[in-house]
Amino acid sequence: MKRNFLKSTTIAVFLLIFCVLFNSCQKDEVNNPERKIKKIYTGSMDGPKYLQQEWTWDENKLQKNDYYYDGY
Repeated sequence: MKRNFLKSTTIAVFLLIFCVLFNSCQKDEVNNPERKIKKIYTGSMDGPKYLQQEWTWDENKLQKNDYYYDGY
């Protein structure tokens, strides 16, 4: 009885370890949105908005990222 319990417990532990390792080795997800970010604005909800970043794309590759301070 003790031997069967030990054997089944060992098998369960190995299956659990295998499942954890198998699920943790998944490929990273690729973020591929339909619309790409072009401009990011900063400011308060009620106040004026200032351009903070402007992104330039070439197909699916980011070519340029311009940073602005206070909208200039």
